[in-house]
Amino acid sequence: MKQHYLNKIVPIIALTLCVPCLSSCNNEKVSKATIEFSTNNNGTISIENLVSDGLANLNVALKISANTLPNYELNSLSVNGKDIFSNFTFTPTEPINYIINAVFLKIPAVNNDYKVELSCPNSMAIGSTMQLQTTVYGPDQSVSYFVNDSNLAKVDDAGLVTAKKAGFVSITAAATG
Repeated sequence: MKQHYLNKIVPIIALTLCVPCLSSCNNEKVSKATIEFSTNNNGTISIENLVSDGLANLNVALKISANTLPNYELNSLSVNGKDIFSNFTFTPTEPINYIINAVFLKIPAVNNDYKVELSCPNSMAIGSTMQLQTTVYGPDQSVSYFVNDSNLAKVDDAGLVTAKKAGFVSITAAATG
C-alpha cells in the first residue's frame, strides 16, 4: 500500500514579555521595541526599517521579506502569535519584545489521484489542545497522525494535539491508499 503524507509545523509559543532598557534605565520613556525572529531553518526572513540590529522605533511599520530554500514555501508568518501572512508588515506599538515566526514547508509532489489536506492553527499555548482538521481526497479516508518530537507535543488517533513544551513540532497526517 502506498502512503501519502502532509506535514504541518506548528510553533508552540511560551509567552515572553521583555521590556528593553534603552534609556539608561531611568524614568525616561523607552522608545524602541526589541525584534527577534525564529524559523524552522528551511528559509530566512529579513526585516526592513530596523534602526539597528534587533531594535525598531515604535509606530513605524516594519516590512518582512522571506527567502525559501529550493522546493520549500512560506507556510505561515506571525508576530507574537498574530498572523501577518497576508500583508508581511507589522507596526510595533509598545516597547516590548516582538517575536517574528516564519514556518517554511516542503512543497509536496503533485499526485492528482490522491491528496491529504491538514489544517490547524499556526501556534498554540503550552498545555492547550487543538483538534486537527484533515480532508482526504482518495479511495481510503483513514488517517494516522504523528509528531516528530513527543517531548514537545502529543497527538492521539483522532487528531487531538496537546502542547507540552515550547518549540517547533512537525505534525504529519498519513493516509493509506
